[in-house]
Amino acid sequence: RKIKAAAGGYSGGRAPYGYKISEGQYEIIEEEAEMVRKIFELLDDGTTLTDTAEWLNDNGYKTRNGKRFYASHIKAIRDNRPLYEGMYKYGKMDWVKGVHEPILKEGE
Repeated sequence: RKIKAAAGGYSGGRAPYGYKISEGQYEIIEEEAEMVRKIFELLDDGTTLTDTAEWLNDNGYKTRNGKRFYASHIKAIRDNRPLYEGMYKYGKMDWVKGVHEPILKEGE
């Protein structure tokens, strides 16, 4: 697992919001990816974690479990920004260039 992770490949664990695991790799779920992009757009414009969660709830977005978003959900997504930009991290290792397609393109 460490060797695969060091090369940027998926090495186990739950897929982050916006991705699913398909044939041992992250694959984008476009409906979720759209929401991830909106979260970063709001955060980059200075919207708070709580206000971002409220915006999602007010606009009909739900978690994977069909529940409301809270600031803690938004924080977890925000803290994973490098992954959404194409990097990969497994356990305590440093971020490396991932082999998955990024949800956030350069300049987003």
